[in-house]
Amino acid sequence: MQLATAWKGYEGARKFLAADGDIVLEQARQLIQQYSRADLARLMGAFRKGAAMAIGHGFRHVQTHAAHGYLLSLLVDDRLYPLAAYVRDELNSLADWLRTQSIESSLRISLRTGNNAFDEEGAERAQDFLCQLAFDFIDLSSGFYNINKRLIYPARPDILVARHQESLAVALRHPQRCFIVSGRVSPKAAHHPANSHIGICRDLIANPAFLAQPHDGCRNANKCHYYSRGEDHISCVRWSGQTS
Repeated sequence: MQLATAWKGYEGARKFLAADGDIVLEQARQLIQQYSRADLARLMGAFRKGAAMAIGHGFRHVQTHAAHGYLLSLLVDDRLYPLAAYVRDELNSLADWLRTQSIESSLRISLRTGNNAFDEEGAERAQDFLCQLAFDFIDLSSGFYNINKRLIYPARPDILVARHQESLAVALRHPQRCFIVSGRVSPKAAHHPANSHIGICRDLIANPAFLAQPHDGCRNANKCHYYSRGEDHISCVRWSGQTS
């Protein structure tokens, strides 16, 4: 079960390259400055309540989503929010609590926002702070929806290579932690360090039998990006037999 939250009035961009990144990040700073410690306590209490509900319904893995420009991805970053260390401490407490419940946990993070100037100043430090939290796995994604969705859903060779290299660099910096690495990396699994585990979400969407048929997965037709395409629900060319 994945737990995530945004804020009242949030609307994700439909375009893959959206607004000016500087504007998005400045708006984010202004938004989260309004959050007091009491607000944060209520927010983290809601995450724990959500986790407890998931456990009560039989889920054995709980992922906390702190990526892609959603609220937690803003609150955990010292470059954006002065109380980020407090939020990370609260996340650590959540991870510790999940462990006491014998529940496997993960934290999804974005390696980059998509704003080059911002990412060049402190991205590695921000990654390292989050990789020290007590979750069983750190799930490495990239990009903010309202800046550059191409980093979230990589298809271009240059973006795929850069994300793969950066993901492995993070895993190598933290050899005692376990990571989920995604972005069409299945064929490269043999060359990954032992603490790197393959994420195969879109392959499983395309073919639920992918684990038994690892060479028959996603064809990158991009039909699953239903929101960006203005559709009401997810679809896949594999389901309908279409080729385009």
